[in-house]
Amino acid sequence: MFRGKKVKKTSKKGKLTPKRERFCVEYCLDFNITQAAIRAGFSKATAYSIGWELMKNVEIQARIMQLRNAAAQEFNITKESLLSKLMEIADA
Repeated sequence: MFRGKKVKKTSKKGKLTPKRERFCVEYCLDFNITQAAIRAGFSKATAYSIGWELMKNVEIQARIMQLRNAAAQEFNITKESLLSKLMEIADA
């Protein structure tokens, strides 16, 4: 409950609500919880606290990991490729 009102956590079948899905996508852009909450449509006044509450949600954590893994695969990013690039930069 939040301020005496029940907060809808998920829609039917355990899927995230559109607002929560948007939060996950926005969070993956810059990893800023407060800004992701604002861009997802939450109030600026409560974005910080709502963002942190959302990050405690197991379904949201799982969705963020799915999005991050999909992005890594799309751009063919691996730990080895990142380390190799960092070594190139350090040697320059």
